[in-house]
Amino acid sequence: MKNTKKFIAFLLSFALLLSSVYVQPTKAANAETKTEVTVSLRMESDSDTVVTPVKVTMTEDDLQNDFGIGLATGAAATYSPVRAFAKYLATEKQVTNEDMSKYIIMSPSAWGGYFVTGLCTSGDAIGAAGIDSQVYWMYRVNGNYESATIDMYDCKDQDEVEIYGSYSDYANGIEAIYTAFDQKEFEATAGNAVTVTLNGQTVTYDEDYNAISGDVKVEGATIFAAKATSATAANAVKTAVTDKDGKAEFTFDEEGVYTLSAQKLTEDGHNLVSRPYAVVKVAAKSAPTTEPTKNPTVTNTPQPTKNPVVSNTPQPTKAPAGNQVKKPATVKKLKAKVAKSKKATKKVTLTWKKAANAKGYQVVVSKKNKKHFKKVKTVKKNKAVLKWKKGTYYVKVRAYNKSGKTTKTGKYSKTIKVVVK
Repeated sequence: MKNTKKFIAFLLSFALLLSSVYVQPTKAANAETKTEVTVSLRMESDSDTVVTPVKVTMTEDDLQNDFGIGLATGAAATYSPVRAFAKYLATEKQVTNEDMSKYIIMSPSAWGGYFVTGLCTSGDAIGAAGIDSQVYWMYRVNGNYESATIDMYDCKDQDEVEIYGSYSDYANGIEAIYTAFDQKEFEATAGNAVTVTLNGQTVTYDEDYNAISGDVKVEGATIFAAKATSATAANAVKTAVTDKDGKAEFTFDEEGVYTLSAQKLTEDGHNLVSRPYAVVKVAAKSAPTTEPTKNPTVTNTPQPTKNPVVSNTPQPTKAPAGNQVKKPATVKKLKAKVAKSKKATKKVTLTWKKAANAKGYQVVVSKKNKKHFKKVKTVKKNKAVLKWKKGTYYVKVRAYNKSGKTTKTGKYSKTIKVVVK
């Protein structure tokens, strides 16, 4: 009986993980007055910041637009997180309704609303979260979990919306937890330490299977600080590991604005925490105050030359930052080896030839005959280890090169077929 209760509790926990796309929503918050709504939108995959915090304004006209993906219109329409993302794509990326399904992939859910299987800003249908990748798209509003589906929750003006990837290994009872820093913005001075705290939120169940939310301090997470819009292991200028109280300390040598994020990886590279976001504004060191000279010597002030000749100072031509990043070569000689094992999940090792100008590689997978590829892993070396159950998989790899805010990707390798028996 005890084991049965544990199993049912885990099922409830897993259902909560998917609730952002499955659960029938309550009545829309803005149902009585449909007004213009502006929200702050941020989007995180489980490995990178997809959209930094940006203001998105949705109007009543947007409520009559299904954006080419079947969003509700008319009286049933809401200022939902997914409508905000579609408006961002239409406004900032000039994505048309005809092409929107390449950026937002949804299908109707049996529980009402939509099940979101893919979100991206590149238009290549990658960035999906689903059963294959074990990373699911979730959302929070003002840091709070909401029961309505991601396409039907009605945001209010000035809400802060987070859409984030959350890892879940259902077979082994492993779930990532939602995390956030104790502040959205920190201030520090160069040379002086600043302390940040990473807080997490878990869900447990009582004997009657009622959900109980709990706040925890996240220990053993690696926090990245980078002078870029997305802080990752690849571009971090500072890193620190949180202690038992979720605290980590940084000392920055130079002034500037630094972005913070965090990860806590499993042995096979999955992130056990949702990616948080904050910035640290570091001011320059204060110059020492000098005492004025006593009885200073007074000298005559020279008079300026009358009618001086002014010549223009030529300005050096600045090379565009993007030109400094070379496009990596195409990945070649992609191979896969499936380890022999009696377990249901088997280790698959992918290898390929190193590509010129590559700082890392993106591995994408499809189970639908070379369609709807999903990014499942980002690695630094020309090797990736995955764990897959029985089935047929189609795999390809491309290299990327990155410097600051500029990223360039090479062409994908030839697609190979991997059969796990």
